[in-house]
Amino acid sequence: MEVFDTATGKSQWKVSSKSASPRGLYVLGKRLAFMDRDDKTHGGAARLRSGHRQGNQRQPECQSADQSYTSYGDWTTPIFLSPAGTEFYLLFGSSPVCLQRWDAQGLKMAWSTPWPNDVSVSSDGWQPIFSADTLYIPSQSGVVAFALDKGDEHAVFSNPDYSFTGLTTHGADVILTARSQRGTTKYAIWAVNGASGDTHWTFDMGENPP
Repeated sequence: MEVFDTATGKSQWKVSSKSASPRGLYVLGKRLAFMDRDDKTHGGAARLRSGHRQGNQRQPECQSADQSYTSYGDWTTPIFLSPAGTEFYLLFGSSPVCLQRWDAQGLKMAWSTPWPNDVSVSSDGWQPIFSADTLYIPSQSGVVAFALDKGDEHAVFSNPDYSFTGLTTHGADVILTARSQRGTTKYAIWAVNGASGDTHWTFDMGENPP
């Protein structure tokens, strides 16, 4: 990664990544950042690198409940900024899997919450949905919610007949695309209450994806 002065075209600074092709470039606390491979520790581990030249580096870690095993963020781990841009979220690991909230300015972890073992999710394909106080993550058969302040987790609802992708929130509802997983593939838009899990309304789209 190299930064140039827009007026003169001169190089200001340059950083070489250890990984062959970093998957994303982000702005954290007014500094450029990316996930990079960390060959000094674990083969699949990565460090979050932020700032110019050497900058700040952090290695996200996810410990099992009994602290007998630690998972590490991969260099392909995506970073998701909050709407305000003041914090970011990481979902990574493999037995255990953790969702973590980090401060974007100081690169300090605010909380780390284990992902529920009975819910399947892809850590490199997830897409968060934010409300004022909650982060919602659609899974293959439902939605899991995490409180933004402390990371408390609860399952909003589950329906094994459908897979879900998130669209947005509206008031107390989470708006989702539902794709049937049995029989003929059909699509619908669902509005589900984020607290109770009750379906507020649905809109049938037949075999036409939104």
